[in-house]
Parts: sequence; C-alpha cells; structure tokens
Amino acid sequence: MTTGKGSVKFEEGFESIECGDEFISVERSGFLRRMDGLFEKLLSLLLLLLASPLFMILPLLIRLQDGGPAFYRGERLGKGKKPFDMYKFRTLVPDAESRLGGELLNHGHNLKTPLGSFLRDVRLDELPQLFNVLRGDMRFFGPRPERRAVYEEQCQHIPGYDQRFTVKPGVIGYSQVFTPHSTPKRLRASIDNNYTRRQKGIFADLGMVIFTLMFLGLDMLNKSARLVVERSLLLMRLGKVRERRGADRVRPKGSVVSLYQGEKGVYSGRIKLVDINEGHIQVRVERPLDDTPLFLRFQISSGSRWFDSGKNKAASCTAAISHVRNLPSVDGLAYSYVLKYSPVSELNRYLIDKYLIGSSVL
Repeated sequence: MTTGKGSVKFEEGFESIECGDEFISVERSGFLRRMDGLFEKLLSLLLLLLASPLFMILPLLIRLQDGGPAFYRGERLGKGKKPFDMYKFRTLVPDAESRLGGELLNHGHNLKTPLGSFLRDVRLDELPQLFNVLRGDMRFFGPRPERRAVYEEQCQHIPGYDQRFTVKPGVIGYSQVFTPHSTPKRLRASIDNNYTRRQKGIFADLGMVIFTLMFLGLDMLNKSARLVVERSLLLMRLGKVRERRGADRVRPKGSVVSLYQGEKGVYSGRIKLVDINEGHIQVRVERPLDDTPLFLRFQISSGSRWFDSGKNKAASCTAAISHVRNLPSVDGLAYSYVLKYSPVSELNRYLIDKYLIGSSVL
C-alpha cells in the first residue's frame, strides 16, 4: 500500500471539489497482477482476431481518402511516466501532431479527415491499441495515456495529477467514458484518481468495458444509419451531397434557449433552437436581430438518455451573428440565424458538450 499527497480543488467556474489530502493506491498481489495481465493479453488476442475484418477494410479506406498512412504511432507516457508507442487508426491529417504541439485537439484546429471524424466519434480509431494491451503497455480500463507535450504544458502543475502514473493507462478511460473530450484536465484528473484509488481487478474492469462497448456498438449503428439516410436523401433531392462541415450539428431534444441582446435585455420575440455544434448554433426567431452583443442561456434537459437524472441544467454563452439564412417562415418564426457562441466558463463548456452536443461516450 502506498500513500501520497493528492489534493485537487477546482475553481474558475467550477464549484469547489475536493479529492482529499491523501490518496491511497492499493497494490494487488504479484500473483493476481500476473493473472490479470495474462487474462487481458488473451482477451486482446481474441478481440484482434474478431476485429481482423476491420483491420483489412479501415486501413484501405484511410489510405484512399488522402494517400497518407493508415496507422498513427505516437509517444505516450505510461506507468511511472515510462514512454511507449501507442497505436491508432489515423484520424487526423499526417502532420497534425507537429501542428498541435502541447494543445488539445478541438473543433477550431480543423485537422480531422472526413473518415477520421466518424472513426473518432464511434471510437473505432482505438482498436489498434489492442496491440498495446498484448505488449503489456496498457490495460483495457484505466486513465488514458498522455502526450508528453500536453503533460508538460497543461497537466504537471495540477495537484494530484501524477497519481494516474501509478497504474497502467487504459484503452478505455474512466473519465473518457463519462465526460466529453473538452472537459478540463483538472476535472478529468479527479475522476481518474477516484478510479485508481478503487481498483477492483480485471473482472470489474471487464464489466465496465463490455458495457461501454455495447453502448458504442449501438451508437455506431445509429450514427451509421443516420449518415446513410441523410446522404441518400440529399442525393435524391439535390443530386449531390452537401458540403462537408467542420463539425456536424446535432438537434438536442427537450432543451430551450433564451436570448439577451445588448442593453435591451431579454429578446421579447419567440426563439427556437434548431441545431448546435461545438462552435455555432442555428436559431429561428420571430423578429430580426441587430449587431449588438448577444448573450445566450440554455436550459438543458439532461434526461434525454435513460441513465441521466432528468434534472434541467443551465449554461450561458456570449454570441455574435455569423450569418443569416434565408429560409421560409415556420410557425411564424421568419428569421433564421447561425450564431457563433463562446461559453462563459469551463463549466458551461462542459455542460454544453456533454448534454447538448452529447460528445461523451455515456
């Protein structure tokens, strides 16, 4: 048993969250660790055999789209900060890592390939990490491995962050399952540290992995079917496929938006949220907007999926008109706008990504 200091406190838009002054890492006996490792290697070998058709099809499709390599290999920090090469199907342009440096990928970078966006969305890009499990670099479930540049620029100053390096990184991360990619590192560190303090062995982890894979499988089928239907309808109606957007929009259910404009206060006309992505929102309004600063407040329904509590949440953003869309009037809402928005804090970004855009696994 080992102990160490690991206090984590969040500010800047987050309610105060304390992880405690001490963290405790319970080490399993050598025999149990060896059995867990053997079981994971055998399971990864079985899954590689089952996924072999994808390892033949996906590399071909990736190469065809832009001629670049099918696989990505990048250095990550593992247990004890020992570096290792992690494998993925390539989802970004070939020189993406050099362009990112120590930054985290976001929608503004515009580095995803057309196929890569889909692969990242349904997590199929992670399949080659089964080779890392087979080699013993990773486990099925654990904190996600970190790029050295990201750790040095964004994470090493976070109290308690280094606790993640007391265990092997995972193909599926605890915080990755429950939070969107844009979640601040401080919050993800708290979630991952909670996992490392309460390790229960391979079978508990395997149950979580199976549950996550079942959810991702259903999500992949849903998104694939929706993509096929949308493209088929567009081909029939327009004779061509629409231009590719940098980020696909989603239509949130059960959520409403309030609009405030300049010094005039609340927008008095009716407003309807049409769709939203990581940077823009489309709305229909009863009366035209002018160029004064805009402020949006979302009332978010978190009960759209069976495991959510159903409690409404609120998120606030500043916004500006990106462009006006000339669309027919619907239910008396004669004006359609695309607004570029910016959440007012990290907490508001997290709420929008998780509950409006639905960018987390669960």
